Parts: sequence; C-alpha cells; structure tokens
Amino acid sequence: MPEIFKISALLTGSALLMFAGGLQGLLLSLRGGEEGFSLTALGLIGTGWSVGFIAGPVLAALAMSVFTPASLFGVTALFHLALALDPRANDRDDETFDRTE
Repeated sequence: MPEIFKISALLTGSALLMFAGGLQGLLLSLRGGEEGFSLTALGLIGTGWSVGFIAGPVLAALAMSVFTPASLFGVTALFHLALALDPRANDRDDETFDRTE
C-alpha cells in the first residue's frame, strides 16, 4: 500500500486545521472591524494569539520537565505508603486473608 494512503488521515486533519486557522484569522478581523474595534486592538489580538501559539508549547514542555519527576516521586511514595499501611500486602499466606474481598 502506498505511503500516502497510510497517512491520509493525518494529512486531511492537518489541512482542515490550517484551513480553520486561516478562516478564523480572516473572520476575526472582518467581524472586529464591523463591531467597531480599532485596527490597533485587532492587531494586538492577532499578536497575542501568535505569541500564545509559540509560548504555549514552550511553557508546557518546561512545566512537564519540572512537574513530571515530582509527580512520579509522589506516586511512588503513595504506593509505598499504601503497601506499608495495608497489613494484607505483606502477608499473603496468612489464613485470615480473605481472597474474596
């Protein structure tokens, strides 16, 4: 099967997203002008969107690099705490351990 058919869904989705982004930029400026926004305000809105589009992934990657190890350590600590507090976790061969619970 040709490679183009394997990635056709990805290419179609990307094309639709690009079309929607362009349409939004066009319609936002047309509707903003119709509603009486100044050209400066519309320019600031477009600039803010572009800055957010670039800064969002950068800040998300930074946040993931900071918080991912901390969350892994927290989950590991909670797991060990649960094992330490559950009396059944350490003694599975005890007669009082009911396997139907």
